[in-house]
Amino acid sequence: MRLRLGLTTREVSEHSKKIATAESNEEYAVSHARLIQIENDESTPSIYKLFTLSAVYARPFTELVSFYVELERITGLHFDMGMGNTRLASFEVYDEGRAVSFPVRFDPGFQVEKPICSHAWWRSGAKCR
Repeated sequence: MRLRLGLTTREVSEHSKKIATAESNEEYAVSHARLIQIENDESTPSIYKLFTLSAVYARPFTELVSFYVELERITGLHFDMGMGNTRLASFEVYDEGRAVSFPVRFDPGFQVEKPICSHAWWRSGAKCR
């Protein structure tokens, strides 16, 4: 990721310091040496460092976390526990890029050929042309 963006490890480290300052938490900072360890699979980053790398690399946080754990296994593991009480829970992983579907009902009188007025235009009392 870093190389595709044309960033050096030192540049990533500098960007991370800005994020740590903005968050008022040094745990967000990723040193040059630590980044090399992470890239060489010699170190597992904390959630703070993953957050920073997500921001620097402009990649979804869940994408970076998925390099270390299989997020889609959460639901199965929970149900495999066989806990006695039923719990209403959502195990969906947040992903801003994922499409969201929801039911839609169209007005049966809607005709594509007729222009659509904006809500503000309609409220003004003007007629749609």
